Amino acid sequence: MDSSASDSSATSSNRHEYRLIISNLAHDVSRKDLEDHLRKVGEIVYYTKKGAIVGFSTPSAMKKAFKELNGSQLKGKHIQLTEYTDRSRSRIRSTRARGLSLSSPHR
Repeated sequence: MDSSASDSSATSSNRHEYRLIISNLAHDVSRKDLEDHLRKVGEIVYYTKKGAIVGFSTPSAMKKAFKELNGSQLKGKHIQLTEYTDRSRSRIRSTRARGLSLSSPHR
């Protein structure tokens, strides 16, 4: 029984192997607002008021979401998408205590 549980969690983590960081959110954007904006393209795997991480099952789904949503408007602000990398992961972990700054490193 334990092996099926671990297989299930492994499948779940693989489901979001490809990720984008969303930043430049308006201060009043709720998780539900963001879910509604992203409903057709990806699933939120991490959320704060300052940004989020959205997961995708394939690289093509991630690229499609990037093309469709990068610069799109949500509650009056143009959201910014950046590919999530191991470097992003370290930055997110180190800034979590300070409120999670998700600004794009390529300005």
